[in-house]
Amino acid sequence: MIGGAGLPFGTSPECGVLLLGESGSGKSDLALRLIERGAHLVSDDRTELFLHDGLLHAQPPLNIRGLLEVRGVGVLSIGHRAPAKLALAVVLRRDDPPPRLPEPEWYQPPQVLASSCKMRTPLLRLDPFAHAATAKL
Repeated sequence: MIGGAGLPFGTSPECGVLLLGESGSGKSDLALRLIERGAHLVSDDRTELFLHDGLLHAQPPLNIRGLLEVRGVGVLSIGHRAPAKLALAVVLRRDDPPPRLPEPEWYQPPQVLASSCKMRTPLLRLDPFAHAATAKL
């Protein structure tokens, strides 16, 4: 399991974005803003990663399916979709802005999955509270 939020978003409802960061880094806040723009929650707080046909997918643990913890509000029960094929991983950091023109990076899944994974997942570094954060995804 990975500590993060997963959301299907973009051109295909089967594609997901894995939001990674420390506690309080803005994962759930960014997830809530993405949901407001049409994304669907896969998982919040903990995300199970697995391979299907050699491609990395995300799903929620059963005990937190459909739940989103919103700091200062509480735990909300919202609609969700699962599983989702990962199309992008995003590391959230407020104190470490990415370079203006970053070199391409790739998400390193847990070793137990990495050796059988057929496709690399792009990695983006992002300040989740930047005004254009949702537009960049």
